[in-house]
Formats: sequence, structure tokens, C-alpha cells
Amino acid sequence: MISIGIIGAGNFSIKHIEAIGKLPNLQLKAVCRRDPFALNQLRKTYGVEGYTEYKDLLEDPAIDAVLIATPHHLHATIAIAAASAGKHILLEKPMASTWEDCRAIYEASKKNNVKLMVGQVGQFTPAFLAARTYLESGNLGAIHTVKATSASFWKHEERQDWHLQKKNRRRISLVRSRPPAGFGLCFDPFRSPAGICHDIQSFSPG
Repeated sequence: MISIGIIGAGNFSIKHIEAIGKLPNLQLKAVCRRDPFALNQLRKTYGVEGYTEYKDLLEDPAIDAVLIATPHHLHATIAIAAASAGKHILLEKPMASTWEDCRAIYEASKKNNVKLMVGQVGQFTPAFLAARTYLESGNLGAIHTVKATSASFWKHEERQDWHLQKKNRRRISLVRSRPPAGFGLCFDPFRSPAGICHDIQSFSPG
């Protein structure tokens, strides 16, 4: 049985808690939320430990892994601390606000021998899985450019106002220019007020 702690147990955490409850090998052990009233409600509802400081949760020896669902600009600090505490990590997307922070999270996880997964759940959707299968079949020949766009109603009821605060706005651009098969990812949740857009460009260096 793997014991889970949620750091950043905001309104959307109910979805995470429900998902954890459906898996027989997982148990929710603790939640961390800065609002003491909301934290107490979660503690009473789910019978778990509660913390207002993530560092206190990371010191709990009963917790094997953490789910980090805080505002994006806090991801690096908390994820690196979690790795240093020996906790396995499921990190909500986007991974961090800068390439340097992404790299630091990766290096900390590697150094401390903990598993790290970023919640880019699109890779598990049937449409993406079907596309991958077809691409790997080779029926399309050499692929030089791919563009994929998805949109959804972004400001749903679980979405907090901090997402729209200018100080938290970040654009992530990750580009590898000379690997065997180049890959670039650009993510900007503020590009459209109506949805989230992902542009993916894949290319082969000349």
C-alpha cells in the first residue's frame, strides 16, 4: 500500500482524492492546504492528517509519495524539497515556470532516487494513443512537422483566480535543437481566455 500526501489541496483536490480512492494499492494519508478552515473540512471528511505547511507534511515518515497541485510558480521549490525528503512525486502540469526549474526538479529526483511523473494526462487519451500507434506503424512515412491543438472551457468552477494573476503568468518554451529527432513544446495557458492551447512542433534537423 502506497501512502499519498496532497500538497495544494484546493478545490480541485476532490478530483484527486476520488481518483486515489478508486485505486486499491493507494491510500490518502495527509493533505496540505494553507486555509485552516478548508483544511479542517478535508480532515473531517476524509479522516486524514492535515498540514498548513508543506514542509511538515514532507517530514511525515508515513507518507511514501506526494501529489503536488500548487500554483505553478511554486512547483520547483516544493518538488525539489519533496525529492530531498525521499518522497516520490506526481507533479501537476505545467512542470515548472522555466526550463531551469524543470531541469532542477529532474536532477533532484534523479539524485535522490525518487520517481517523478508530470501530470500531462493527454498522453493517455484514446485519440492520442491511436495517433501514436498509427505514427509508429510507419504508414505515413517520414514525419517532418506535426501540429496539434486542443481547447476546453478553461475557467471552470474549480479554477482559482491565481491562474489569471499577471505575477504568476509564465510561458514555457522547451526546445532541443540538435537531438536525433528534434522536439519543441510550447505551453501558454493565457493565450486564449476561452481555453488552453498546446502547440507541438516536431522536426528532423538538417
